[in-house]
Amino acid sequence: MVDPSWLPSAIMQTVGALYAVLIAIYILIVGYIENHNINHEIESEFIGILKSETKLPFNRLYFLSFVVFSTIIFNAFTIYQFTVYEITTEFIKERLEWCFISLLLSISVISGFSIIMINTLIHHNDEKINS
Repeated sequence: MVDPSWLPSAIMQTVGALYAVLIAIYILIVGYIENHNINHEIESEFIGILKSETKLPFNRLYFLSFVVFSTIIFNAFTIYQFTVYEITTEFIKERLEWCFISLLLSISVISGFSIIMINTLIHHNDEKINS
């Protein structure tokens, strides 16, 4: 039987890399805002993307980090179970399905935040060009 640990390991690496790309996008956009003397309105709008200014009971950045780190911890625990315990094929299949669901959840959250940040900057540039 093929070692089932490769999938959770690949998921952890993929989610970690995507989270690093999100952080890089955030840092580049903040640098762009500071270098081009963009007014405080767009800066506060951009910062407001990650900090909840609505009636949500949580900070969006905390939610993003929670989803990413939960995925990583869940997949690490899955690898631990695969290597330490004697498990059935049905358990392996079920656990790998949950690993895949955690990957989809993390990718959708990370992609959503990246798109929102980039759209905010593009919208501001369009307004700047039109005025």
